[in-house]
Amino acid sequence: MLSSRDAVLQVLQTAELLQEILLHLDMRSLLTAAQRVSRQWRELITTSPPLQRALYFKPVVRAASRPTTLNPLLVKIFRLWFKPSRRHLRYAICHLHRDHFKRLPIAQASRRQAFMHPTATWRQMLVQQPPVLRLGYWGISDRSQIPKNYIVTMQFEDGLRMDTFYDVAQQWLCLEGSSFNVVWDPRVLPTEEKIRRSFSAHLEETDMQSFADDLQSLKSEAEIVLLCSVKERPPGERGEGSDYERDESFSGTFAYAPSGQGNHSNMIAEVDRSISILGLM
Repeated sequence: MLSSRDAVLQVLQTAELLQEILLHLDMRSLLTAAQRVSRQWRELITTSPPLQRALYFKPVVRAASRPTTLNPLLVKIFRLWFKPSRRHLRYAICHLHRDHFKRLPIAQASRRQAFMHPTATWRQMLVQQPPVLRLGYWGISDRSQIPKNYIVTMQFEDGLRMDTFYDVAQQWLCLEGSSFNVVWDPRVLPTEEKIRRSFSAHLEETDMQSFADDLQSLKSEAEIVLLCSVKERPPGERGEGSDYERDESFSGTFAYAPSGQGNHSNMIAEVDRSISILGLM
């Protein structure tokens, strides 16, 4: 007959049983302490599909009965991407500006190196389960008398991850006078009627219809929309040179040398393209 100690060891050395035990741990423990116990534990945690899904590294299969769950660890660290302020709660819109970055753990010099490392685990985490597969992007510039818009919907076959979520915000907020918004429910975006009232004085009918069609496609196809805008500033508030100079201090603190590929690099390229087309750089 096995002793209690031997019985416990036998359970812990059985991958299927150990996996079931580890699935009851919180995410932070799974990512850190549990992987330091032994090579066996680390290998199991990093290769087990159920544990990788629990850590939001692998997507779960979509099902009508499966509720959407935000990544709790990312919500805690990057709250302003996930939780609307009271002012914007009604519209399910998260509004970020440059000062918000100063509240992130990344802003602390003692923690920045670990957070900004290209292989940091938070970068590869899915923002929710089941994952976001279609991300909308709407760039708006009021720099000239004729507002410019750039609308695109990107596919993320393996799910939207936090590296894209973070990098688009950082990339856009480097521009002076910019704002970044996460629209968790695209249905709250303006209707065609409202768009026509707002832009009829600036756009020809053909351009107006094209814009309205693009916006309708965005609302129907995208699961989340990143709404990025830059507004014209009063002459007395403009700095020297370009109205929208890149803030090198902000970029130097919160940007990093990206190692992203595939969907991530494609999305960043779209943002760069939109900044150029909108005449912001």
